[in-house]
Amino acid sequence: KIQLVGTVLHEPDIVILDEPFSGLDPINQQLFKDLLAEYKSGGKTILFSTHVMEQAEKLCDRVCLISRGRVVLDGELRAIKQELGGNSYRLVAAGDLERVGTLAGVEHVMARDGEAKVLLAPEAKGPEVLRELVQFLDVREFRSEEPELEEIFIKAVRDAN
Repeated sequence: KIQLVGTVLHEPDIVILDEPFSGLDPINQQLFKDLLAEYKSGGKTILFSTHVMEQAEKLCDRVCLISRGRVVLDGELRAIKQELGGNSYRLVAAGDLERVGTLAGVEHVMARDGEAKVLLAPEAKGPEVLRELVQFLDVREFRSEEPELEEIFIKAVRDAN
């Protein structure tokens, strides 16, 4: 906290932070996020590096994703999500969710407790994948949704390699 105060005390136009939330408990993380949001709303620029995509997604307008020392994705977060988000689905089903990843057109699956985030290949069609899913799952919900930055990062890194 002292380092943060020392960093912003003289109100610089640009603040550069490296993994700013590591070592902070949830209460201090929220205080820090609030301070950064206030700083940002005051027209200041904040540049920070993080491995926690959820933080970047909540706090950043622009992102630059780097893998193995190379930029794999760069731009305004909203535009990136619109461009890459058309084939992200939420699946709620009973059955073998791990099997979903073996279907043609499915690029990535993050399954947990009867729910899964499913990222389809750009050419894949949701209704066609759904027809295959109902063959081996009791599907309760299958709907398109905006992908999380973590999903986008995984896809961008895979495509770059």
